[in-house]
Amino acid sequence: MSRMVAFRFTLEPSGEQEALLRTAAGASRAAYNMLLSLVKDRVTARQSDPGVVVPWSAFDLINAVNAWKRQVLDAAGASWHRTIPAVVFEEAAVDLARGLAAFTESRSGE
Repeated sequence: MSRMVAFRFTLEPSGEQEALLRTAAGASRAAYNMLLSLVKDRVTARQSDPGVVVPWSAFDLINAVNAWKRQVLDAAGASWHRTIPAVVFEEAAVDLARGLAAFTESRSGE
């Protein structure tokens, strides 16, 4: 017989740590929203041109977010993303990939 145990922790970050947490959360949200917008735009474009590639897997989405950081943010002189661990952006891409997979499964009746 197994028993599930849960723990609850309370974070009490310093002011500096709280600022870092807020920055990471905002960066994750920005990356997720940008990737979702990219997927929607590509799906729309694919209706008129079947050759358009839609990034759907976590691997493709991570590559897309890395390209966004290099091409868009660096070109605009926005260096804030360099202070945030890369895993924040990658996990946003993985979260979206999981959501897209669940969406695909729900549409196919699985």
